[in-house]
Amino acid sequence: MDKDYLNKKWLSGDLTEQEQKAFEQIEDNELLKQIVNKAPDFSVSNFSEAQDYEALKTRMQSENRFNKKRNWVTPMLRIASVFVVGLGIYFLFFFNNSITIESTIGEKKMVQLPDHSEVTLNAVSEIEYNEKTWEDKRELTLDGEAFFKVAKGSTFDVVTSIGKVSVVGTQFNVKNRQDLFEVDCFEGQVKVSYGQMITSLLPGHVYRIANGKVTSDINSDRKKPFWIDNMSYFKKAPYHEVIEELERQFGITITIDPNDENLLFTGGFTHTNLKEALESITVPLKLVYVMETRTKVSLHKSE
Repeated sequence: MDKDYLNKKWLSGDLTEQEQKAFEQIEDNELLKQIVNKAPDFSVSNFSEAQDYEALKTRMQSENRFNKKRNWVTPMLRIASVFVVGLGIYFLFFFNNSITIESTIGEKKMVQLPDHSEVTLNAVSEIEYNEKTWEDKRELTLDGEAFFKVAKGSTFDVVTSIGKVSVVGTQFNVKNRQDLFEVDCFEGQVKVSYGQMITSLLPGHVYRIANGKVTSDINSDRKKPFWIDNMSYFKKAPYHEVIEELERQFGITITIDPNDENLLFTGGFTHTNLKEALESITVPLKLVYVMETRTKVSLHKSE
């Protein structure tokens, strides 16, 4: 039977039983039903005239064109989304090869870099570098304190929040703690960049920036920092620096009189015995310590 004839009779509700069966076989009958159901102004009672059906037929053809277009666009959008996700994964794995290594309270950790340079982290310290680009650019960031044995090669940069240290092949220590930046050269030559200032250090020289103030000093004839051998040593250092380092090594909290925070301290303490460490930093300043709990200590002046 003619498709338009059946559609018109269905809209007017005049299909015979045989015509109803033929109508159900029409390919677009479901679309016609959906349009009528969704459009309140296209009720069956309003389609008694042929011109009303012609308007609906035009709408159906428009719907078909839209569906064909949508059917073509949807797969393309899916392909595009898969491409974008794949591209993101590619960049994540092949260009973001950032490696972060951390040490915890009381821990010292030795790390071998891709060029066989060695880094030893002091307690509560962190380095980060890109393994993929290391051959072309030997650079890492440091937060905390670390001792470096740099293999000879291209320039080796240690970047901190305060200053940058550049070398070719040498041994040196870098400390970057809050407002303190300190570089200690043990072998070779070190170049330190701070703002627009560039300073070269030879073995035995120490460069220090504390609260924006730059100083330099001469260290002992040691070939490595004290902390490598489980000792912390200070020379005319503010007392709060000593306390903070002891807290990092033993995982304790120490409270002191605010008036004592900037006392200057020269001396050291062991990392292996808390009692001995506390005595080492209190007796020279005529202070006493009290173990409030296993992890809380208070210091005050002796009577």
